[in-house]
Amino acid sequence: MGIFPENLNFMDTDSIANQSMDYGREWAFDFDKNQFIMKNGTPVIVTGIEALRIFIIKTLKTARYRYLIHSWEYGCEIEDVLGQTLERDVIESIIKSMITEALIYDARIKSISDFEIVTEDSEAKIKFTVLTNLEDELEVSTNV
Repeated sequence: MGIFPENLNFMDTDSIANQSMDYGREWAFDFDKNQFIMKNGTPVIVTGIEALRIFIIKTLKTARYRYLIHSWEYGCEIEDVLGQTLERDVIESIIKSMITEALIYDARIKSISDFEIVTEDSEAKIKFTVLTNLEDELEVSTNV
């Protein structure tokens, strides 16, 4: 036997790339009441596309760089733009960029499109479509 092993089993990176991606799990959250959804005193866990929806909305509602518990990739800076005295088109363009930047790093998300943004003072009603890497379309609608 020499210094280098002769029978190495390298990982097949093609099969890893082709494996089905899971949307993960999230605790169910009622964004209108701003609280977790509970059943018999235990938080409800959701999976599938609904878990991705909750992740997306939580990301957009969390201010980026504000909380040490989150990485700098998590969150969004939309609240920094709202209420500024810029043209409506400029604000909407900035918000689209911020949403895309906040979400596109996630491996489950392929693209974001079909934005509808309505800004009122310091709040924005946002609606857009997410195309996942599994080719599912997810319509997301929230207030920020």
